[in-house]
Amino acid sequence: MWYYNKTQTTECEEFSDIECEIIKNAFNNEKGEVELDLCMIDLKTSIMTMKHDKSKQYSIKRMENVPKRLRQERFCPIPEISSDMTSDRSFYYGIDRSKRHFAFS
Repeated sequence: MWYYNKTQTTECEEFSDIECEIIKNAFNNEKGEVELDLCMIDLKTSIMTMKHDKSKQYSIKRMENVPKRLRQERFCPIPEISSDMTSDRSFYYGIDRSKRHFAFS
């Protein structure tokens, strides 16, 4: 797992799963730098530089044998279905069939 530290405290934040995979591949292929959506990472100095503000630089670190964490929710929770909605199955599936588009209620 790869982590970055935005403050002077010892608490680190995790990169996302896909960012970790990109960083890991670059590290294993001995690349000097890796570009993510919002930042550039110099793997030789272990410094992350934000693209929108080059003065914002943070340290990164690689940690092995870290216990698996639960993945963050990436999708909306399943909405509760009220009793008046169950009679009309079109709303159960999230589709207003009369207009042939998704209903966002």
